[in-house]
Amino acid sequence: GEGDYMFLKTSDKERTVGFFGKVGYTYDGKYTVSLTGRTDASNQQGGGKTMWLPTWTVSGKWNAKQENFLIDNETISDLSFRGSYGLTATSGPATNSLAIYLNKLTISRFNPNSRETGLEIDQLQNSDLTWEKQYEANLGFSLGMWNNRVYLQTDIYQRKAFDLIDRVRTSG
Repeated sequence: GEGDYMFLKTSDKERTVGFFGKVGYTYDGKYTVSLTGRTDASNQQGGGKTMWLPTWTVSGKWNAKQENFLIDNETISDLSFRGSYGLTATSGPATNSLAIYLNKLTISRFNPNSRETGLEIDQLQNSDLTWEKQYEANLGFSLGMWNNRVYLQTDIYQRKAFDLIDRVRTSG
């Protein structure tokens, strides 16, 4: 009857932890260097070495307006050049760090019409699952004129992504 059904309530818990630090130094109001480091861990990633991921960024800026040849220029009120390079990451859309199952077809039967499909545990955890990563380089400059009434800021960047994760439809 209707009372014979049993419902299982399942819940997934996502646990993440992260640590970061930043060091910056400016010399003479003209030159700035900054280094950022971060490490994150998530139970949504594969176990072991792929669970933790260190990332970093190094950046610099030259405030050319503070140089002797521009400091007294009344037309140019700001001129600076900057650049950065680093490794960043996201966890991606995958949440299958647990067991990996494979489809299989029973082949021990003599009659091909009586074969059945089944599942087989391939691995108890997906140790290959890792973070989606990208290296990013950025160059830019800022130019302010007439007490910054006219201001131009531009950046150019390049991203190189790898270890990307995508959903793939399988035959079930």
